[in-house]
Amino acid sequence: MLTKFINVTANRFRILILFLNNKKESAVTYDFFYGRYLFLKFLAIIYFVAFGSLFLQIDGLYSSTGITPIIDYIALIKNHFQDVPFLKFPTIFAWFNSDFFINSIGLLGILLSIIAFFYIGSWPILALLWLLYLSFTSVGQAFLSFQWDILLLEVGFLALFLCSFDIRKQCHDQPVNRWVIWAFRILLFRLMFGSGVVKLFSGDPTWLSFTALTYHYYTQPLPHIGGWIMHQLPNWLHRLSVFIMFVIELLFPWLILVPFSFARKVCFYGIVLLMAMIILTGNYCFFNFLTISLCIFLLKDSDLAFFSWFKNRVPIKSGPLKNRSLYLIGLPCLISAVIILLGLNLELARFYPTLSLRHISSISTQIMSFRIVNTYGLFANMTTQRYEIEISGSFDGKHWEPYQFKYKPNDTTSFPGWVQPYHPRLDWQMWFAALGHYKHNDWYIKLLVRLLHNESSVLNLLQTNPFQQKPPTYIRATRYRYQFTTVKQFLDTGEFWVKDYKGLYSPPITLTK
Repeated sequence: MLTKFINVTANRFRILILFLNNKKESAVTYDFFYGRYLFLKFLAIIYFVAFGSLFLQIDGLYSSTGITPIIDYIALIKNHFQDVPFLKFPTIFAWFNSDFFINSIGLLGILLSIIAFFYIGSWPILALLWLLYLSFTSVGQAFLSFQWDILLLEVGFLALFLCSFDIRKQCHDQPVNRWVIWAFRILLFRLMFGSGVVKLFSGDPTWLSFTALTYHYYTQPLPHIGGWIMHQLPNWLHRLSVFIMFVIELLFPWLILVPFSFARKVCFYGIVLLMAMIILTGNYCFFNFLTISLCIFLLKDSDLAFFSWFKNRVPIKSGPLKNRSLYLIGLPCLISAVIILLGLNLELARFYPTLSLRHISSISTQIMSFRIVNTYGLFANMTTQRYEIEISGSFDGKHWEPYQFKYKPNDTTSFPGWVQPYHPRLDWQMWFAALGHYKHNDWYIKLLVRLLHNESSVLNLLQTNPFQQKPPTYIRATRYRYQFTTVKQFLDTGEFWVKDYKGLYSPPITLTK
């Protein structure tokens, strides 16, 4: 199937090249120099944040003494497949997976993102960043399975076609391919529209009754003080907020497809406003910042040129398309068109399976491991209760001392802090673990075992260790229900949270049992 698709595509590619021989100028635009420059700056910063926050947690999550060692996962894959099939697990860690190498790749990602910020539009640099992040996500298991991780990979892959394929040059002196711009716009459409549709298709009563935000601010994974403030607002305002959110997620994306720049500018301001409100009320790492960067593709240079200081910083050389290789025009057109088709078919397969194209769906399945085209949609079902897991250790099984986490709620007086764009991956996964049974999370059992060993790399992910001298004999976890306090309760007690004991989450365990 894939071979047939490649042959058919090659023939159509030749036709496209012949067409572009006479229509080179129509395939490109000279009105996105500033937009490309700004977006690639944004992308470099987001790569820096992604690799930087991951690097700070690599030892505790993925080293040989971490919670989910990459070397163990590679061994498991080899045991199952007799090798590490690259098409299923595209990662350089299949060949090199020592602790030193894993840390070196994290550090290399940081350095490359800094270079990408100052050396705009270098194809080799962005290709390496994409490959390195793909390598981590392919073996990252539960801690690298978030929607912003796969979104960064999809965005990072498309960004390659904004760059100069000449490694000696940056991209300032070449126009931008229109098909690539539309591939980004369709991605933004799928991201926003899909986020709205999943809420309706889930049948969740809180979304359908417009009451979801009366729960959201205190039940979201990592609230901050902005969420506590918003939670105090009256219910009618929460209902109005849900209505506005649905308008932006379900209606505004259609403005992307309207052939008028004014409509896309309205869409730009609507989506940016929604992302800004999410940033101001919750910690979602770099997800909202990455979404805002996609909104740049809704603008033209004329929309950005009024920032005179910005205009003077962009070293562009606009002019007619010279004797540039047609393949450097046709290849981005072809790849962008294929990605647009795969993405739209993926959405059809998700919401209207009978309308999707079977052969295209088969291709999507074969390239799924590369995270080039993905589906999105957060909070399809709103959680109406917040549960927190408190892990405690003991020497005698009677007197228990709790471990404190850095970012998730611990003590009721703990200030809901601002964490984003940093991504504390263990704290996030603890929120998911609290929603289910501990036996459904292999990484959770491994976490407890590491604590029984007083493993320093894992303890560095926590705020406190009550067992500095020697490790505990027993480890257990209890579960509490948390809810924001009212303003009056806060003024009376100084507490941001009210918590109720809900019993054991996992029973006491020792290294022998």
